[in-house]
Amino acid sequence: MKSKVFKLIFKISFLPYIILILISLYYAIFGYDVYTWILPTYVKTIYGIEAFINTITWNFLGLCIIPIIPIIALYQIIYILLFIIRKNKQK
Repeated sequence: MKSKVFKLIFKISFLPYIILILISLYYAIFGYDVYTWILPTYVKTIYGIEAFINTITWNFLGLCIIPIIPIIALYQIIYILLFIIRKNKQK
């Protein structure tokens, strides 16, 4: 039971990455409005790979400031290491 919960949490921990990619794909297709930093003045709308990279970078940095990405990355690393250790002990 305990291992099933940890496995479920491990699978759920990939959800923020998937959401980041889906949001970036949306902006790549439908466009992303760029504004200036000092005054919220419209500059241009970008599409394609430029919008994808721009939105994935800013959203990723936002999730690093709120420490969602570091926490789930740490959990994933620990889970994988423990999984490898457990497999080697069984052999």
